[in-house]
Amino acid sequence: MPQHTVKLTKIPELKVGKKDMRFEIEGDGNAKIGTLLVSKGGIEWRPYKKQKRLLSWEKFDQIIRDHWGD
Repeated sequence: MPQHTVKLTKIPELKVGKKDMRFEIEGDGNAKIGTLLVSKGGIEWRPYKKQKRLLSWEKFDQIIRDHWGD
């Protein structure tokens, strides 16, 4: 099973505001997989060396529900 490392690299106040919470995701051998940014407005996935993906919280919720059901 692959090993992953998740690092929180920016820590804003306890309440997420205008600054994103940034998670650096690494796979086996510390190879960077991507960065997950969490903000008040939604989430953003930035795969390593690929185009970023932006999702509102509503869209994220719909994707999760579609994948796993209600």
